[in-house]
Order: sequence, then C-alpha cells, then structure tokens
Amino acid sequence: MAVDPEKRALLGKALSDLVEGRITNAQFIDGSPGWESADPAVRAIGDHFSELCFDEREYRFAGDDALDANARSFADRCRLFLQTDQAYQWPEAPSTTAHALVTGAAVFLLLPLGFVLLLAAAVLATPALVLTGLVCLTLSGLLLWSWSRREDTPAWRAYWASGDRDAWPFLRQADYHQAQKALCSL
Repeated sequence: MAVDPEKRALLGKALSDLVEGRITNAQFIDGSPGWESADPAVRAIGDHFSELCFDEREYRFAGDDALDANARSFADRCRLFLQTDQAYQWPEAPSTTAHALVTGAAVFLLLPLGFVLLLAAAVLATPALVLTGLVCLTLSGLLLWSWSRREDTPAWRAYWASGDRDAWPFLRQADYHQAQKALCSL
C-alpha cells in the first residue's frame, strides 16, 4: 500500500492537537473524514485514537484527563511514524465488532434485565423470576469477562506475534529508533 504523506500530515496535526489539549475528543472524531486514506498507517492510527476518543462526554486531554506517561509515549511514537515515509507493515488487525456487539448486549440488555427480574422476584416472590434474573446476570458477567479477554484470542496473539508490540505502529524497535535518529538529525 502506498504512503499518503498529505493524510499522514493531517492526522499527525490532529493527533498533536488532541494530545496537547488544543482540541477535544469530539473535535478529533469530527475531523476524521479529513484524513480518510488508503494508507494503512493512517487508518490504523486514526482508528486507534478514534476508539480512544469515543465517549459520551466531551473533554480535552488536559488536567485530570491528561494522558499518562505510557499513553503519551505511545501517542508520540504514532506521531513520529506519521512523519516518516515508512510503509505500515503490520497485518490487518482482527475485527472487534463481534466483541463490541456482545459487550453491548451484556451491558445494555442482560445486566438491566437481570436486575429487573430480581426486583420483580422480590416483589412477586416468584422463584422462576429469581432463577431467570440470576441466569441473566451470570450470562452478562461471562460476556463481560470474555470482552476483557478479547486480546487473548488466537487471532490477536497471531497479530501481536507479527512484530514488536512495544514498537507499534513501527514493526520493529530498530525501525522506531532509526526514525528517532532521523528526526534528531533534521
């Protein structure tokens, strides 16, 4: 796949503005159509930070919402990658759609239904409702546990085995260090 310097620059600017607290999470997401690209690095980095920014409240990465040192280091590595002309070498990441749907069902359907059934069982003194409510809560807990373990699937293990996880979006630490040296020599 071809490197798209123009879209990398647009995403890099938006990411810098986000990380430095100059724009909100919602403004970052609103700007995402501007950096849509066939460049897999732009898609992967843009998708990662868009998922991070998807929230019901609008905020800036500042004060109590500032990125911690690890997240800041990760964002800096992504911004550096966007400044390079290196091809993105990671394979396509496994889909998280199924896990998202299951988690949504657990949180927004089974969990509330379980509590409602238990409340109804308490009011009506019906053992069948107690059992059904407990089944709903148990299923919800199992689905949430499954979601918490989503990166431990064979597909994700194969994905992370493709390169150095601590270097992502660079494939190897050597590529990352070479990009750092190139930036310092400018």
